[in-house]
Amino acid sequence: MKDLQKQVPKFEEYLRVERGYSLNTVRSYREDLAQFFAFVGMVAPPTAGLLLLRSFISSLFKKNKATSIARKISTLRSFFRFLVKRGVLEENPTLELSLPKLPKMIPRFLAVDEAFRLMETSVGAPPLAGLRDRAILELLWHDKNIW
Repeated sequence: MKDLQKQVPKFEEYLRVERGYSLNTVRSYREDLAQFFAFVGMVAPPTAGLLLLRSFISSLFKKNKATSIARKISTLRSFFRFLVKRGVLEENPTLELSLPKLPKMIPRFLAVDEAFRLMETSVGAPPLAGLRDRAILELLWHDKNIW
């Protein structure tokens, strides 16, 4: 596992340069991988492949929401896919992992009065910006009638 951990800086460079990820995204990936390797360090002796990954993921359910766990699994998938592409590993053990069921987010719609108040906010803006904002809001408001 120490050999894999040495690949993290190369993975970060790949994310920044080739994939164009933001510094915040790269930092999140780094933190997820650090958490994984810390877990690996606590397992004595480390188990191999899929069993280790599943043990790590099951440990996450104690303190993390499903969305955070899904992001960590995504990080591991990207990292191991990178290792396979670079020839460091022959196969990707994360292919067998499934994401946790994520909660459905139901959008909240504006009430009619709230929508009218929103449209009135453009009144004090500079003339052209106010007209532009009002036109955008009108289009959004009437969008259901367009389609």
